Amino acid sequence: MSGVSAQGKKRGRARNMLKKTDLNRGQIIGFGKKKMDFPGLTSNPIIGPRQNQEAKKIGEMKDTVYTRYEEELTKTRELGSQKRKRRRATPLERGWAGGKIAGKKFGAPVAVNKELSFDNFSSVILEFKTVFKMTGNLGRVRRTSALMVTGNGNGTVGYSLTAGRYGQNARTLKAAVNRSGLRLLNIERYEERTVFHDFYSQFGKTRLFVEQRPYGYGIAAHRGIKAICELAGIKDIYCKLEGSRNMQHMTKAFILGLLRQKNTPGPC
Repeated sequence: MSGVSAQGKKRGRARNMLKKTDLNRGQIIGFGKKKMDFPGLTSNPIIGPRQNQEAKKIGEMKDTVYTRYEEELTKTRELGSQKRKRRRATPLERGWAGGKIAGKKFGAPVAVNKELSFDNFSSVILEFKTVFKMTGNLGRVRRTSALMVTGNGNGTVGYSLTAGRYGQNARTLKAAVNRSGLRLLNIERYEERTVFHDFYSQFGKTRLFVEQRPYGYGIAAHRGIKAICELAGIKDIYCKLEGSRNMQHMTKAFILGLLRQKNTPGPC
């Protein structure tokens, strides 16, 4: 392919085009095999103390200066010839579906007060997407939306929905983690492992049927609900999901159901 339009580059048609190679990479004007010293290019143009400064004349270059230049040039060319390899993430560092970010684990939130800390806290991103808004003067504006959940695995959990600028994903994710640490809730658990009783919860078109389970049953639920349970410290539960699979509605419905529990335990 000899040429690709701007729209074609956006669609990935320029991947097979030959990339231009800079043959003069690392070279500095003035340095050559004849080892001549050109003031202003290879050395300081003025010599002597500040009171009696003189203009330096063209002469021979020191061997040590030229040797240092050759070493730096060799290192630059070696680094340029090497292809950059993306660090391969381990299975524990990946999300739910390979290269997708959803399900990826993040660290604990950073407290504004340095005397306090979020010990034993961890965060999981449930949803990260690009959304659009049509404006009158700017046209179609893009931004990102991140749904983050954090918890200590011992009855404390919180979530946040953070909007960020398009192209600043790292800043958006960091803000989402810290913001979820400011919205913590205490979830009461029966025997510190399951819910107190079966309950039904709904948000929007999402319907959840949550049932209590005996010791050792595990978590049988949607992967988003399962991530919330692990961060909240719920170990034995069954959750049936019906209707919409909207991640935000699922999160709100499940947390509302947990907060509306009665402290009287059901049969187990």
